[in-house]
Amino acid sequence: MSRLSKINLESPNAVGSFVQFARLLSNPLVYDKINDFITNNKDSVFDIVQYSAILISEIIRNYPKLKHLIRKLLFRFKLIKVESNEKVDDQEPQLTETQQYYSTVFRSMYGYISDIRIAQGIFAIFPYISTFLKDYNSLEKLKNINTKDKLFDFTTWAIFAIYTVFENLGFLLSHDFIHDNFNHLLLPQHRKDKGLSSSDWYYVYSCRFWCLWNAIEVLKDLKNGVQFNLLCDLILSYHWSTTTGALDKTSFAIIGFANSFTKFRRLLRQ
Repeated sequence: MSRLSKINLESPNAVGSFVQFARLLSNPLVYDKINDFITNNKDSVFDIVQYSAILISEIIRNYPKLKHLIRKLLFRFKLIKVESNEKVDDQEPQLTETQQYYSTVFRSMYGYISDIRIAQGIFAIFPYISTFLKDYNSLEKLKNINTKDKLFDFTTWAIFAIYTVFENLGFLLSHDFIHDNFNHLLLPQHRKDKGLSSSDWYYVYSCRFWCLWNAIEVLKDLKNGVQFNLLCDLILSYHWSTTTGALDKTSFAIIGFANSFTKFRRLLRQ
């Protein structure tokens, strides 16, 4: 047994910490609290897990390149020596099969959780229908939108109602709950476009409305300074609202994780 291991085992602090940890794991109240937290903050938990997964995927995918780049820089600045039979060339190393496998696993995890979050929002359309029937289903009611606050409330309702409809259609089509020729709500030029499926276009439409909302919120808060999370939401929603994506995979993963992490940290501090 090494000297370090001997010290750790004989240390009263180490033994006490282990006993406390064991008691913690055997306390049913701990699991009740964890369950309550996850139940009450399910979407936030999914958010941090989802973006952690995509970040890990990108770290694994880029690890050989980063390692190679650092080695090249160290060699050029003569901070490391290379044996005569070694080479530091410009060719980037390829992912091993194991690295490729785990990168794909974590990326698939991101996609799976994304589907779960969208599926949970399928029934989110009902509150918007209720609001429409109570406040906006007649010309007389629409005429009552005569103040800035009422106009803002109506705009909020309209944007998120349309966003929810398009997102739900995208989800239902992508999972074959609706026939893939359901393109009646698409613009004529997008119906003819074979580059994206109807499902993809509905997702793009939904994200464009979300991006519009984020842009309105950013403009509204300009005097007070733009919030970090709101800015991240704007960037991410703009990324999704384009047909090819505005960000590369790594930038998307970093911004998404930073956004979800700061939100989750704030939630833990409440």
